[in-house]
Amino acid sequence: MLFQHSFSVAFSNQLFQTAFNRCATNITRHCVLFRADYSIESVLLYGSETWTMTKRLTKMVDGCYTRMLRMALDVNQWRDRVSNQELYNGLPKVSSKITQRRLRLAGHAQRHPELTLHKLVLWEPQHGHSNRGRPHMTFLDNLKEDTGLKSVGEIAQLMENRMLWRTVIKDARALHSH
Repeated sequence: MLFQHSFSVAFSNQLFQTAFNRCATNITRHCVLFRADYSIESVLLYGSETWTMTKRLTKMVDGCYTRMLRMALDVNQWRDRVSNQELYNGLPKVSSKITQRRLRLAGHAQRHPELTLHKLVLWEPQHGHSNRGRPHMTFLDNLKEDTGLKSVGEIAQLMENRMLWRTVIKDARALHSH
């Protein structure tokens, strides 16, 4: 699973270098960020709604995007001494975009019982035994962490009310932003 995420990060990084090394150097910041947002970020975040984000993966994806922004804006961390706060300048972290996408997908699937995904979004195994060591992070664990709720029933009730769920999505994005 980590291999797929690493491959996506590596591929988008290579695509980013190819796309931006061929462009003119006098492009404004707005144009560069627009280009990065719609060409590179879409490759980096493809299928990210379904990723189970661990702390390690979050750091990897955020770090990759920060390096891409530095390359796009031709900012050298050591030479120019630009902090990440200045670099992002109001842009949200990629991990917050992933959180927002995950919450949107979960809410959509929960409100549509005809979808097969409806049964899987809030599924918790009720049988069997757990293996030794720390349990693996699950999609449901990510939803609990993103919403701050403890039980599946609370999350399901919140998902059914579309307006409340949208406020949860906005709050989650604000929580993860710089």
